[in-house]
Amino acid sequence: MKLISHTDSFETKAAVLDINNRVLEFNIQRVFDLNFGASVPAVITAAAPMNGAWFARADNGNDLFIQKTKEPLYIGQRVVARIEKEARLGKCAAGQLVTKPAPTPTPVDILQKKYPDAVLSDDASFDWEAAEDEALAPQIHENNVRLLIDRTAVCWTIDIDSANADDSFDALNRTAVPILARQITLKNMAGLILIDFIGFKHPKCRQSLKTAMVQALAHDSRVSDIDWTHNGLMELKRRRESAPLMDKLCVRTHTSVLNPETTFIRLVNRLKQVKNPTATLITAHPTVIALLQRHNIIARFRADATLSPDSFDLS
Repeated sequence: MKLISHTDSFETKAAVLDINNRVLEFNIQRVFDLNFGASVPAVITAAAPMNGAWFARADNGNDLFIQKTKEPLYIGQRVVARIEKEARLGKCAAGQLVTKPAPTPTPVDILQKKYPDAVLSDDASFDWEAAEDEALAPQIHENNVRLLIDRTAVCWTIDIDSANADDSFDALNRTAVPILARQITLKNMAGLILIDFIGFKHPKCRQSLKTAMVQALAHDSRVSDIDWTHNGLMELKRRRESAPLMDKLCVRTHTSVLNPETTFIRLVNRLKQVKNPTATLITAHPTVIALLQRHNIIARFRADATLSPDSFDLS
């Protein structure tokens, strides 16, 4: 395995690759986000409905839920909070007050801790956009197996399809197991995951598939309770430690429409490849144009509200 990373003005990202140069796991840290493990300065904005809890606004503009604290706080007070998990109240992160900010782990730090044998490598040719696109793809077609992946408010669902292959159901199901394991990790799925394998599963086949899945995910300490439901679906649980990659990159969790921040970063990277960026006309959604102007990107702009947040044009 090898570990590669890339840093620009707005994000740092790292990926672990297997021996076939396929991405096993991805981690992104952005200036726009409340990253897990980070200590962030914030201002108290309101008391939360929960006794002893508060809402705050981080310096990067994101909302934050301060969990129960015995310290007396007041609106307008500046505090430092360590981001620990997703909040259940609104679309914000939750954290604890800290008096001494802890160093924020980088994506490389996080992945090196999980994969201590991975060799740190400087691979400038790696296609980060393609890796992100695969991490968002709702369909994966590999080795005569197709995975149809969906996410609801309740769980993740994965349907295994034969993709018109001539192999037996048992062979295709076995082929799907390592692909499933990689996609679960790559997409950072969490919570309840339901997998519908191909065809009728005889009890012996079910046991062998369960054993194979347990082995394929043996490296992942977050996975637990792998078993079969009464109607033949494999069910497993994966502990939530950070937001799925889809939540960082996309507007809504049930689509793969890139959010304005992702589009902005991709656009800035494309602009670096243009010979005369100052004369380049950028046409994009108004939210993307606003980010470009806020961060003093030098070019000509045209806002088009009819465009999707993940669309842009350079001319």
